[in-house]
Amino acid sequence: TSLSVGFGAGQNATASAVVADIIDLARGNEIHTFGVPANDLVDADWGGVGDSVSRFYVRLVVVDKPGVLAEISAIMRDNNVSMEAVLQRGEDDENVPVSVVITSHLVKQSNIVKALDLIAQKQNLSESPCLMRIESV
Repeated sequence: TSLSVGFGAGQNATASAVVADIIDLARGNEIHTFGVPANDLVDADWGGVGDSVSRFYVRLVVVDKPGVLAEISAIMRDNNVSMEAVLQRGEDDENVPVSVVITSHLVKQSNIVKALDLIAQKQNLSESPCLMRIESV
């Protein structure tokens, strides 16, 4: 079920379009929905999900000890993921996991997913990585 709400074209414009369609049908004019016959339409090549390019939000929960952030940065670099911002708030106790929040520049989704798969294999990760696309408006 779909509900559309809004002003639209208005009753006169809608009535005019309906009457124009009826006149075309009465005259025998063949009108194609997309401006071409259905048999001439071709499937679009949308590519795979991994081909999409976007900015991403990443949250990692890691052990707070020296070298962990450098390791994450190296994996991101090696997979062509450019980090726009990184935030890590440390704890006094090195055994307490902390969040590392990263936002990326525009990147292919397959690149950042591959990087996170490699990061997930590391011993310093306390939870599975969280990845969310940042949509532009």
